[in-house]
Amino acid sequence: MTNICGTCIILLLLASSAAGDDDDLLKRGVVALQKGEYEKAVDSFTAHIRRNPKDARGYNLRALAHVRNKQPDKAIADCTDAIRLAPKGDPAYLTRGQAYAQKGEDDKAIADYTSAIRLNKKSPVAYRLRGSLYVGKKEYDKAIADLDEAIRLDPKNYAGHTDRGSAHAKKKEYDKALADYNAALRINPKSAHAHNGLAWLRATCPSWVRSTVRRRG
Repeated sequence: MTNICGTCIILLLLASSAAGDDDDLLKRGVVALQKGEYEKAVDSFTAHIRRNPKDARGYNLRALAHVRNKQPDKAIADCTDAIRLAPKGDPAYLTRGQAYAQKGEDDKAIADYTSAIRLNKKSPVAYRLRGSLYVGKKEYDKAIADLDEAIRLDPKNYAGHTDRGSAHAKKKEYDKALADYNAALRINPKSAHAHNGLAWLRATCPSWVRSTVRRRG
């Protein structure tokens, strides 16, 4: 259920970048990463790491490329190095949490998202990712609490609305689920996850809910 919030992490990492020749390697890697050229991105970040072995940004960004390329073990190793170098930085915990989630190790992922929140209580990404995993673990009240906070911090967080809709639907709070799915689609009309949520309501909920979904969906 967790998707990769790579753009948020990239922007956070680059916000702390200093000007310099070596940062060009990071920037080239980010461009490659955004284009889906993961091996090229890894090459750029690796070159930066060779020149700057104590710069946590290179490890963070290379880890993100590994996550995108579905190589979670490599991502975990890089994130662990980044945390060793910059223990007060939350991006490595976010990325390592996504890597653990890829491996199906949800408890470890939740622990990393919790560490990210401890370091940065204003991170909508961390709350959303942790809330999404709580939905998958059927801990719906915890999920809704996290997703409430994610949406409060970022009202345009359509993925947060969609995941919260899923939690409400599982609790048979169909009106709340419908409101969240519709909110997600107002923000991002192309959200497949939100459309799927509405389809699920149509297929499985009581007839009065299905008729409401048809009128509003």
